[in-house]
Amino acid sequence: MSWKVWKQPSERARDEFENGYRKGFNLSNWNSALSSFNSAYELYSKAGDQANAQVAWTLATFSRALTEPERIENWANASNALKTVGIVEIDVTQPVSTEKLATECELKASELKARSISISAQRAEQLEEVAKKYLAFGEQSLLVPLLLEKHQTSAQVRAHRIIAEASKLRGDEILDLSPRNASEFYRMAAVHMKTAGDLESFQQMSRKAEDFSTTARCYFCGREVQGKEVNFVPMKAQLTRFLEKQTENQALPTILSANSVIACKGCHSAITIAADEIAKRYFDFVEAELKEFQRTVNLEMSSLKSRISRLESRTR
Repeated sequence: MSWKVWKQPSERARDEFENGYRKGFNLSNWNSALSSFNSAYELYSKAGDQANAQVAWTLATFSRALTEPERIENWANASNALKTVGIVEIDVTQPVSTEKLATECELKASELKARSISISAQRAEQLEEVAKKYLAFGEQSLLVPLLLEKHQTSAQVRAHRIIAEASKLRGDEILDLSPRNASEFYRMAAVHMKTAGDLESFQQMSRKAEDFSTTARCYFCGREVQGKEVNFVPMKAQLTRFLEKQTENQALPTILSANSVIACKGCHSAITIAADEIAKRYFDFVEAELKEFQRTVNLEMSSLKSRISRLESRTR
């Protein structure tokens, strides 16, 4: 029989509570933390220690959010549980006020809820509202990203990242209709990523913004188009110096290099679709010929086997 049965519920509750830290939080094992704090809550409740039971329940609820961080309701429940404890300091791998942690959980729930919106414009709008709340949170370091993503970040940095995400969404929404305006949203996103300290994303978005604002002329139809890789694309071609010279004085480029021309999406898609259709017809023709050849071979093989069988039967 386990020695634990001889301990009082309050003693066993303290053991489970300590295990929640030792085997759970300290090792980033959120499932272990959840199990231990749940047990501590039940044992404290059995012992009549409602104050410690409430703390254990709060830590269990927070642990559940960490085990399933993509579930909105987990973070909402954690925020509510932290608020019921009152404004006190608790230890969650480091000392933190319940008020601050409750706000973080509430913001995390708001982030997830905003990202669950299917309509891009509405999702961007809600993300911007969440970013405003992070900005109001100030320069404080955030505990939840530290626990989940293992890196230190501030509320300000989080806000700029979210604003960048919203700006990119707004740009993507109008990209095929107005590349120039989309490029402005991408430039805005790039600035916020630079402010957040993410220089790689800043450079990527800056390059995209530059591409979207680039204007050229289609080599095939002469249409003026804006938005590289959106409304026009490069196509491989063989050009002579004569052809290159004909276009060198044009205000807008139609040739990218000696073996590449600019094609608007309309011409590019028409050429590509036509090429695919021709390739399919050729494939279907060859496949039909192969099937007919295989059928003929099978018939000849069958005939040959029959002749061999007849010859064998005569020699017996």
